[in-house]
Amino acid sequence: MQCCVCGSEIVLRKKYGEHVLDWRVKSLVRKLLSCFDFAIPGFMARLKRISGRRKLFAGYVNICGSCGHGEMSNPPGEDDLREYYQDEYWSQRSSTIELSAGSESAYLKNPRAIHQVDFVMERVACDSIVRVLEIGAGAAYASLLLRSKCRGLPILHVCETGDQWEDYYRRQGIEKVASYFPFETDERFDYVHASHWLEHVLDLGGVLSVLSGMVRPSGYLFVEVPNTEHFYWDLPGRDTPHIHFFTRESLVKALEGFGFSCLKIGEYGITRLEKHSGVPVTRDRFGACKKGFWIRGLFKRAG
Repeated sequence: MQCCVCGSEIVLRKKYGEHVLDWRVKSLVRKLLSCFDFAIPGFMARLKRISGRRKLFAGYVNICGSCGHGEMSNPPGEDDLREYYQDEYWSQRSSTIELSAGSESAYLKNPRAIHQVDFVMERVACDSIVRVLEIGAGAAYASLLLRSKCRGLPILHVCETGDQWEDYYRRQGIEKVASYFPFETDERFDYVHASHWLEHVLDLGGVLSVLSGMVRPSGYLFVEVPNTEHFYWDLPGRDTPHIHFFTRESLVKALEGFGFSCLKIGEYGITRLEKHSGVPVTRDRFGACKKGFWIRGLFKRAG
């Protein structure tokens, strides 16, 4: 069995969502729910979602011995994934939708967006960005902040499965171009923003091939994904609904294979060990951090 990123041998397998035994109450309850899914009535929607999700995202993760990339060994089918993101994903994050709907300027105070855009603008000039695409956009805070900093220059497009956002996009002057990636288009974008999306895709190579064709020559791609380079496989944790598990090396290798060069990459946020110990992710903990919780990278398409 070979790694989908570098072709090296798979040397480690970890049970999905159960890397090591987790005796915390929440974890035990979730595990029990999946065992008694047949007995949970339909009107108990939240419990039903949790129990069903454990069956959809299960099995093992195969981990490369060279670049450290992990990939779910038996991922859900494409139809199941579409249904999950259309019907369940944002229902679990209703507070995010409510916050965005209640404040047209929430993006100005969002710490993740602020740190991501500052990271990008250290290397990218505003006048080089006209057409912007954010994939898995949600509230599109980063795109809105980018437009604000560049004095309205960027034209914003999004690809977002959740229909809950469509009125919000119209109010913000954002064009939704697709519900699911990959999609067909003749459009070429100067900048693509992919924050906590790439770890969810089914066919990494196929997605990156299409994405490469959408970024104009010398255009830019921002990616942020969870960091599985440190502590990840030695601590209990929830993998759901991730399919790919990145290290800095595997992220760079994956994108280099499709015509992108890495301009900048680093680790950000609190460490996974801190998170496991209950340290909160406060507004001041979204910056650079050795062994941080997230990988943040800026890439440039070959000219």
